[in-house]
Amino acid sequence: ILLMLPLLRFKLYNNPLFQLYYLCLVLITTVIYSSGAESPTYVIAMVGIAVWFVVGMHKKNMVNIIVLIFAIIITSLGSTDLVPHFVKHNFIRPYALKALPSFIVWLMLLWLVAFKKEQELKSPQVVI
Repeated sequence: ILLMLPLLRFKLYNNPLFQLYYLCLVLITTVIYSSGAESPTYVIAMVGIAVWFVVGMHKKNMVNIIVLIFAIIITSLGSTDLVPHFVKHNFIRPYALKALPSFIVWLMLLWLVAFKKEQELKSPQVVI
C-alpha cells in the first residue's frame, strides 16, 4: 500500500525526477521486502540508492551523503573481508543490518515522492 501511495499523484507522472525517484523506490522495495534476499541481491538495492543519490545531487544535503556512506559500508562491504570478522558475525548478520541503510533510503524516498510539494520535485537540470 505504501509503495502505491505515490501513484495517487497524477500530476507528477510526466515529471522525470518523480519517475526516477519512483524507480529507486521500486528497486529498493524488491530487495528489502523479499524474504529470500541474499547478499548478491542487494546489488539491486544499491543501484536504487546510487540513482537516488545522483539524481538528488543538486540539493547537496549532508544527510544524503552520510546515508550513502552508511549504505556503502554496511550493505556493500558488510559481507566482505574488509569488515572485521567479529563485527560481521556478531552484529551485521544476526541483526540483519545489511537491510537497514536500504530501508532508511526507502523511507526517505517514500516521504519525498508521496508527500513533498511539486516544487520540491523539480530539479534545475534532469537529463534522461
